[in-house]
Amino acid sequence: MSHLATWRGQPRVGIDHALAAQGWAAQTEDHHLRAYALDVAARAFASDRRDKAARDALEAAEREIGEARSASPWAYFFTAGQLQSTKAVCLLWLGRADEAAVVAQEAVEGIDPSFVRNLGISSTYLGVARLNQRKRDVPAGAAALADAVQLSAHNRSVRLVQTLQGGLRQLERWHDEPAAAETLALARSYHLV
Repeated sequence: MSHLATWRGQPRVGIDHALAAQGWAAQTEDHHLRAYALDVAARAFASDRRDKAARDALEAAEREIGEARSASPWAYFFTAGQLQSTKAVCLLWLGRADEAAVVAQEAVEGIDPSFVRNLGISSTYLGVARLNQRKRDVPAGAAALADAVQLSAHNRSVRLVQTLQGGLRQLERWHDEPAAAETLALARSYHLV
């Protein structure tokens, strides 16, 4: 419920639900589940521009992932790579694109390729971060977004498509650059633009 509230632009409701989820997760021995509850809280905090609270939640999630000794039956999808993806989007929301680009690259490299949606979202974050860095890299941003476009053909989740469309809207500012034009043409062929 926290994740959905944050996604819908209601971060304070997301924070309330995340705090409740952390309480429930703390009653288990599942470190991945605890980390995931912290991860969702970090997104809500970052969306509400609460930098320190977001950083604290991310650091606690990293500790929980580090303590995990076995796979989770409930949060099996949540890995260090997925946590890096969340860290990347939090950094983007907090206006720290240079850091987000480094972390998003780690996320793309660390996410199991069978989780196509998560990989597509992380590739989008990487593209957006590259477009917003102080030393903007439009070709690299366009390439990451093109990867996400291709991944979207295998998973049309609403969250992936909306996240990707937001990244493509940012790329449109450089539509005259060859790499951007090529990615936007690819997106049109996939009916994303």
